[in-house]
Amino acid sequence: MVQMQDVMSKPMPDFREGSIVKGRILEVRPREVLVDIGYKSEGVIPLAEFEDVENLEVGDEVDVLLERLENDEGMVVLSKEKAAYRQNWNKIASVFQEDGLIKGKVKSVVKGGLMVNIGVEAFLPASQLATLTISRSSRSTTIGAMWSSAVAN
Repeated sequence: MVQMQDVMSKPMPDFREGSIVKGRILEVRPREVLVDIGYKSEGVIPLAEFEDVENLEVGDEVDVLLERLENDEGMVVLSKEKAAYRQNWNKIASVFQEDGLIKGKVKSVVKGGLMVNIGVEAFLPASQLATLTISRSSRSTTIGAMWSSAVAN
């Protein structure tokens, strides 16, 4: 039995629109995922926002962006994709502030450099790749490679 003291000792979630909160998966449906964030009603997230759909399980914890506390049907409007996007930008900004390096995976070779996924698509100029000469024959070995780079503005 849950004790009132146990419930009161846990920090209350911040239910403000635009905040990122932890949610727990209640149900995985064919097109959507039902998520409980501890508010008065659950939220539904489109299944397309999840990358590893086969491994989703009831009870899994996910970070979600609280878009609206209530829509016309009384449901909480949540987005896993927007939460991940914001968290990635915060990470990028933090790396930039600390003059650190960020890792990314090469998605494609484009004129003048590489497109790299660092949580968001980013352009890595060839002029910053001192050790790499991109030729037609090396494109297939470059795509998918992991690179570390500094973040510049």
